Amino acid sequence: MLLQIENSLKEVVYSQKVKASKGLNKHVYDLSISKATADNWKNKDKKLKLEEAKNGKYYLPISINKISIQKGKEKVVTDLEIIESK
Repeated sequence: MLLQIENSLKEVVYSQKVKASKGLNKHVYDLSISKATADNWKNKDKKLKLEEAKNGKYYLPISINKISIQKGKEKVVTDLEIIESK
């Protein structure tokens, strides 16, 4: 299965192939994005405040994004809302 997160500009900011088996599955994601993704996003959205964290990572900002899970031709999409930054 493919797990993807798109920002408000409809750009994929996170993509990961995940193994899934019948039943309940879990995928841990710390909401970090690559520096290249962060730089690209900041270049296209000048109002975006996206800075490097103390640990050297970039994280999804307060925003509403789309998260999708796709297996074959089936795809489920829902909102992923980041409401607080710590």
